[in-house]
Amino acid sequence: MCSRYHVDNKTIAEMQKIVSIVEKCALTCSGEIHPSDNAPVIDNSTAGLRLRTMTWGFTKADGKGLLINARAETADQKAAFRESLTHRRCVIPASRFYEWDKAKRKTTFSRPDSRLLCFAGVYRVDDSGQRFVILTTEANESVLPVHDRMPLIIGREQIPEWIYDDSQTQTILRQKMP
Repeated sequence: MCSRYHVDNKTIAEMQKIVSIVEKCALTCSGEIHPSDNAPVIDNSTAGLRLRTMTWGFTKADGKGLLINARAETADQKAAFRESLTHRRCVIPASRFYEWDKAKRKTTFSRPDSRLLCFAGVYRVDDSGQRFVILTTEANESVLPVHDRMPLIIGREQIPEWIYDDSQTQTILRQKMP
């Protein structure tokens, strides 16, 4: 389960190369991102892919607390995520993410071959604004010794497919992490 990740200026610079539109507020988010923080997110607009800021976490139906992750395997079956998965997919950029083991030790995960991690996500609009959650999947062999879940990471080339192509949604949700 992803409950913190990191965004830095290099992450934002990499994202600017991918998108058509960059909202100024998205450029000011950097550092360790916690649930309920505002963070940069890529979504769609009429002019193409857009980098903007949203708040991390869906407000729970009872108004108490946040849902920060959705299981990729069941998101389409859960009322809290189904409509967003169908109509409002997004990508959350990160340079690294953190998981805690059973002894509460924080471990950092990143890709040695890239400055950029792209997490699959969904968003919705509620009374407090636009909010996103990160989709999670079964951990790959590098994360598994620490935690059994991890963010669903997609490749740069999959960003347009994830956001625009409804026919690819289930394929991406089921992909195994390298």
